[in-house]
Amino acid sequence: MNNDDVIADLKQFITATVSQQLSQQTTELKAELRAELKTEIGGMKAELQELRQEMRDGFAGVADAMEPIQAAVDDHEARIAKLEPQTA
Repeated sequence: MNNDDVIADLKQFITATVSQQLSQQTTELKAELRAELKTEIGGMKAELQELRQEMRDGFAGVADAMEPIQAAVDDHEARIAKLEPQTA
């Protein structure tokens, strides 16, 4: 075996080793990123649920505040309806 063959074998070995290491690191990084994304998405889902609940509570508060106003409008409409025949 001459030096050129040894060098070619070493190049092939180094290339295969580096390729294998990169592949393994890529796989590990992908797994870590997936785990981090799942955690982040889980946190976002919880925050969205809280926001939805706050919005529901807020809209319920608006509806509660509108009830006396609607009652007053209904009362005024009834009073106006009673007055209309008298002015005609």
